Amino acid sequence: MFRIKEADIQDFLWLDKTESNFFNSSNSEYERYEKIMKMYPENNYIIFLACYKNNNIGYIAGEKISSELHIYNLLILNEYRNKGYGDRLLDFYIKYNSDIKTIFVELRESNLKALNLYLDKGFVKYNNRKNYYSHPNEDAILMKLTSKI
Repeated sequence: MFRIKEADIQDFLWLDKTESNFFNSSNSEYERYEKIMKMYPENNYIIFLACYKNNNIGYIAGEKISSELHIYNLLILNEYRNKGYGDRLLDFYIKYNSDIKTIFVELRESNLKALNLYLDKGFVKYNNRKNYYSHPNEDAILMKLTSKI
């Protein structure tokens, strides 16, 4: 019933629409996955979809930069939250990128569920960015997971 699959070019519309709806923004601000997916996998992006009963219910997107991985988004649709899908998706993503030395993520200070998820996976806070987010204004927490190689 639950599975994880790598994104492909057919998924860009769902990714763009989902991100735009989640962040309550105009589509033009978040129409970036079409460009990313047209160059995928030649670019350094790594995107996986969480699926339940053949429906997309979330995704994780990041980019490899040298020996680092930067997670840009981990999103699970509201009706599927608190069921462990985000946890399973993040576990998969970390294992998939086991050759990476450091994984970075930033999140809103108020996003306590995400903060606790990353802390449970071994991420540590290493910095804050004051007033990084807008609508509403909020600090960002910077976190990283360093491999034990």
